Amino acid sequence: MFPRHIDMTVGAETTVRAAVTLDATRSPGDVLGQPSVPATALSVIAACFVNASLTGSDAFVVTSLVASGPQQISDSHDAVWLWSVTPKRKGDFVLTVSFWPLLQATGTATTPTSLSADQVTPVTIDVSVAAPLGQDLKSGTTEATDWLNALGKLLGALAALLLAAWAVRSAWRKRTEPRSGGSAADERPKEPSEPPAG
Repeated sequence: MFPRHIDMTVGAETTVRAAVTLDATRSPGDVLGQPSVPATALSVIAACFVNASLTGSDAFVVTSLVASGPQQISDSHDAVWLWSVTPKRKGDFVLTVSFWPLLQATGTATTPTSLSADQVTPVTIDVSVAAPLGQDLKSGTTEATDWLNALGKLLGALAALLLAAWAVRSAWRKRTEPRSGGSAADERPKEPSEPPAG
């Protein structure tokens, strides 16, 4: 038994539970110890000893909260595994829980023997990871600040370009327009170079 879907938040630790029981009359929520969480019961190969592992992508930090190794199942004892799972980034991911039965001869102290790989039962848990509210706000503020900074630089460059164009135009007009309003010396009539005849 395992939860089919879990919602998580980046950096916030969540406990993931998976369980195997011999009592088929009990509800998955009861066996998992989380009656409010919808769970899906899955048929697995039953054995006196069962082992399980939880794996995920590099988006998670997974730590076992119980001693690793096989657990014995009886009418009064369920095999339950707990893992601490902390997501590192937001998005949709998958965790995989693998169960495999172990066989042990009755009344002997031999080490439980794992069954073949094709008898291992992997199940997946869909995980939706959201960013904490503060992180989302910080990310949005950073993006807005970056955008405003880029806009400010663009406007500054545009203003500099317009100022340079105005300066070039003013200089060009001064060189090409006829001069007017000269000095008094320029306004005096020119004296003839030769005296008039007569």
